[in-house]
Amino acid sequence: MVTIEAELISKHCDQIIGKDTGIKFMIENSCLDDLLLLYRCFNRNETNLVFIMRAMGEYIDVNGTKIVTD
Repeated sequence: MVTIEAELISKHCDQIIGKDTGIKFMIENSCLDDLLLLYRCFNRNETNLVFIMRAMGEYIDVNGTKIVTD
């Protein structure tokens, strides 16, 4: 099971997060079930959570700056 998770998730975290249907899309379209599923898959290996935190941090920075400047 660990090998399967490593091959399908851990080795491809950047690609999963950065897809057109990745975390930014999920947040903007309120895909809460998909975000939960993504978290559960990435949470199996704690080092994968860094990718989610980084992507969400970038999203917050960009959109927070837009809100403040508008």
